[in-house]
Amino acid sequence: MYKSPGSLLTTLQHDRNTHDKPQEKRFDPMSFLSPVVLTKDSELREFQEHVKQQINIEFPLQYFKQGFIRAFKNSKGKMVGGYALILKGPFRTLESIKCHKAASSLDPAETMEVTALWLDRSLRSGISSTQFWLKFSRDVATRPGKKYCVYAYDLHNEKLKKLYSMASPTVLYRGETKQLEGMTSSALESIEVASSRFIGRVPLYAIPSFVLKSFSRNSKFYFKYAKARQIEIPATIQEFSTPPDSSMGHESLESQARL
Repeated sequence: MYKSPGSLLTTLQHDRNTHDKPQEKRFDPMSFLSPVVLTKDSELREFQEHVKQQINIEFPLQYFKQGFIRAFKNSKGKMVGGYALILKGPFRTLESIKCHKAASSLDPAETMEVTALWLDRSLRSGISSTQFWLKFSRDVATRPGKKYCVYAYDLHNEKLKKLYSMASPTVLYRGETKQLEGMTSSALESIEVASSRFIGRVPLYAIPSFVLKSFSRNSKFYFKYAKARQIEIPATIQEFSTPPDSSMGHESLESQARL
């Protein structure tokens, strides 16, 4: 088919522009993260801002100084995830239900709080996610003297509910919690406590699913495996809006800690 010199020039120019246009970079599931421990105020403020963007809570900077703060950076040095293990009370999770006796049923010397956990959405599968959870597992397991982990999650967050259920937790409270500093409103949460050993193992149970999801997304084997991995909420965990008898909770926790 004959093309005039003018139309041929236009076609060549279009091809050149298309070639020169920078291609959008896709996330590489094989990318690795650099774990760092945050101690400087400038680092903690950056972490504070990321947490605020991710979960809409502006934790007081002083609160982060009560614990161990782990962050993860990508190859460009950008912070893309992290978590806080608060080692000294008072714990915000328990402060939000201070009016209930469950808030005083734990020994602060043996307890830590897991909070401010976040990971960039683009990294929630693949090697980066696996690396994140392996480091989390190790950090939880190596906090000296901390037998128990207390934590909270939104009652509508089914994924976290399933994940934490693997630790066989004791539910301290389910319902509306007190609005604390840095929160825009009160929340409907489940506040639970579990053996630190069990919490540390939770990611290890879930990691195979993360890996398979990334590299076998269209695989029949993955879907068969994922279905088989569904974890039911233990029957011993009851839905209630008032805390159980504290002695019952301690009996359950002590049995976990001995394992």
